Amino acid sequence: FESESPAIADVTRDGLLAATGPAGTTTVRVASGIRETFVPVTVRAGPPRSLAFVDAPPPESAAAAALALALRVVDAFSNPVAGLRIVLVVTGGDGTVEPADGTTDAAGGLQATWRVGTTAGEQALEARAERVAAATVRTTVLPPPEETPAEPPDEPATPGR
Repeated sequence: FESESPAIADVTRDGLLAATGPAGTTTVRVASGIRETFVPVTVRAGPPRSLAFVDAPPPESAAAAALALALRVVDAFSNPVAGLRIVLVVTGGDGTVEPADGTTDAAGGLQATWRVGTTAGEQALEARAERVAAATVRTTVLPPPEETPAEPPDEPATPGR
C-alpha cells in the first residue's frame, strides 16, 4: 500500500489508511505480486475541534449598536466544519442577536449581528455547538454622554445703567 499524498492520508504499518492532515483527495496504490490497482480516497473534515469568533466586536460600544460578528468552526487539522448548528445566546446585558441560531457554511463560517443593549456596562454573547467548547465575546456599552445645561444668553447692555 502506498499513498500518493501522505500529507493528506497515509497507510500505516498495519495496512490501515489514516488521515494525516488537511482535507483533500489522494490515490492509494494497492499491490500484491504482479497485480496492482489505484483507489481514489477523499478525506473530509473531522469532528469540530474549535469554535471561534474571527471578527470580534470592539472593546467598547455605543448603546444599541449593531455589531457584525463572524464565527468559524474547524477540525483538528484546521479544516472547515460545514453543517454544524450554532446557537447564539446573549449571556450578559439586554441585547439581541440575529440569527439566534444557524448552520455553518462550506467554509465553516456563520455570520450574525449582535445589537447590544442600552444598559451601560459589560455585555456578553456566547456561541454554542455540540462536541466543541463554547466561545464568548464581550463589549462594554458606554453610558450616554452627559448633557451640559445650556447657558442663558448674555443680556444686552442697557444704556444708562
